[in-house]
Amino acid sequence: MSVQAISWALGTAVGDTGAKLLLLALANYADEHGECWPSQARLAQDTELTDRTIRTKLKLLEEGGFLSRERRQSDAGWRTSDYYRLHLSQPENTSGRSKAPTGNSCKANRKTVSDLGEPSKEPSITVANATVRELKTDLVWKSCPRQLVSLGLTERTARSNLGRWLKNADPDRVLNAVDAARRVGTQDPIPYIESALKPKSVRREGDHWFVDPGTEEFEAWHKDFRFQNSPRLYECRHAESAGEPIRVPSRWPRGPTRS
Repeated sequence: MSVQAISWALGTAVGDTGAKLLLLALANYADEHGECWPSQARLAQDTELTDRTIRTKLKLLEEGGFLSRERRQSDAGWRTSDYYRLHLSQPENTSGRSKAPTGNSCKANRKTVSDLGEPSKEPSITVANATVRELKTDLVWKSCPRQLVSLGLTERTARSNLGRWLKNADPDRVLNAVDAARRVGTQDPIPYIESALKPKSVRREGDHWFVDPGTEEFEAWHKDFRFQNSPRLYECRHAESAGEPIRVPSRWPRGPTRS
């Protein structure tokens, strides 16, 4: 990890919250020359973005001139992780280094694992001992005030509301809500964002529903488990004490829900 690369990424305006988070993750792996080669799977794990979003944001960063990348292969000819070079602003970071790939010279510039001295294991994300949550929180404070000001808020009002939202919601939810407000172009961003941040009592993922404690659906399932003397009754009790949702096969139980 290079502190210089991290500082550069934090101070660089990207214009897209997902791309900024990805740039920070890449900077965490970069050396003093801005070079690194983490896999896309590792980047997805670090940023909590989907594989598809990683590919989209990498293309955005490359087209925006923030980085260059080259395909790599092992000595055996297998495709491996790409080689990335962040375009750090300091002159010493590029002196004596190879130029960024032009796009049509990828094969000629391709590096192998042995060329780059591939480590036996990829480094884990430790951005100055910060967690991913701290990275995202820092990203909220660096990118969201400008977006809220562009929607008509004063910077003081923007920062005051951001602090309030961060107390009750994860930073990635705040980032997504502010970004959505910017894309929609709402003239009244505060109620729009607060509505987006409001906890959803019921949500569906695949064949399962997730219900939160304190909702009608949760109480219905609680009664049903108690009526059937189901072991899942203990899941309900744990969910209530921990404030966590439970996974159920449908929104409402199909059986009786007697008291």
